[in-house]
Amino acid sequence: MPRKTVQSILVQDYENIELILVDDGSKDNSKAITTQLAMQDLRIKPFFNQNGGVANARNFGIAQAKGDFIAFCDQDDLWLPKKLSQQIPLFKNNSVGLVYCGAITDYILYQKQSKSGFKNKHKGKVFEQLVQLNMLTCCTAVVRKSYLQQVDGFDDDRALMGVDDWHLWLKLAMVCEFDFVADYLAVHVFHGDNYSLNDEKMHEAEVVCLNKIESIAATRNKSANWALIKQ
Repeated sequence: MPRKTVQSILVQDYENIELILVDDGSKDNSKAITTQLAMQDLRIKPFFNQNGGVANARNFGIAQAKGDFIAFCDQDDLWLPKKLSQQIPLFKNNSVGLVYCGAITDYILYQKQSKSGFKNKHKGKVFEQLVQLNMLTCCTAVVRKSYLQQVDGFDDDRALMGVDDWHLWLKLAMVCEFDFVADYLAVHVFHGDNYSLNDEKMHEAEVVCLNKIESIAATRNKSANWALIKQ
């Protein structure tokens, strides 16, 4: 976990946080860095796992969390200082289970940043829109923990790698409402080796995701034109 990622979380102007760092069997010097960071700030709780995959590591982190709300920040991604202070108040509406925001996309390889517009960002009951397009980046989401538990968190099936977050959002969209802050409050970093840049593998994972969601949706009276969406 890069120091700048950790620092971007610790400098939030919303201070009532715990930072759970999960080292998922990394082969570099991450363990030493994580241990050192934890000694510098008592809000940091370090954990070290064998390599179980991203979804497994997120579920492990969720299980350790003591707070009512869970926010995600993958390695290299960044939060801007006002992220949590702008998102947390929207949970005053008890029907809201997830609050997301805009993100700046940083393409390291090309030394280029971009900001997508807010046209395709939806709030309220969003399942119909979300099943056609994943409208949020993982590092922008804050989720009510009780809803995460209700839908059994992330599915750690390796066949979902790259879209396991979309799969979770879809499960949540069946049981709660979403809200959205129309501001860029995070930075999502793309390297040349990002899994989500591999179109063929991503498409295969998306179809697996939709097949799983179709089965779950049938038990919750949710429907969609599955054949068209998969096509």
